[in-house]
Amino acid sequence: MSISLAKEAGRPALRRRRQLLTVLKAAATLAGLEHECGVIAVCLLGKKHMAELNEAFLNHHGPTDVLTFDLRQDARPSAPAITDDDELVIAEIDVCPAVAVEYVGAHGGNPSRELVLYIVHGMLHLSGEDDQTPAARRAMRAAEKRVMDALSQRFDLERFF
Repeated sequence: MSISLAKEAGRPALRRRRQLLTVLKAAATLAGLEHECGVIAVCLLGKKHMAELNEAFLNHHGPTDVLTFDLRQDARPSAPAITDDDELVIAEIDVCPAVAVEYVGAHGGNPSRELVLYIVHGMLHLSGEDDQTPAARRAMRAAEKRVMDALSQRFDLERFF
């Protein structure tokens, strides 16, 4: 399993790209995805593009923090992509850095750490976690905390943009 990272043009600017990829690879392992074959594509999108995807796939208005498409199950109605290295893209995790910035502006915290949390959330969905019921949400939050605590012990999560 490998991680690809793409960013739509615009602000905020992404810094420490290689370090972020290292963090995401560790997150995938902590989420239980280390034995998957293929690429998890992480896409950092602007609010407009994220709002369009949120409307198209969930019928919700406005941008959201994270959308996860498990292409192993054809969750997105397009053919799975092949990377330049001839690896099959098995999942796409779309996140919106601007939503992270807005969230921490209103609630406190660090936007880079919030962004990593969104990606971890997507990875946990790929591992079978759900957040559709109160009990499932509690289990998801506990898994998020476990992964984020482990990442925080190994990495500086606060300076990616």
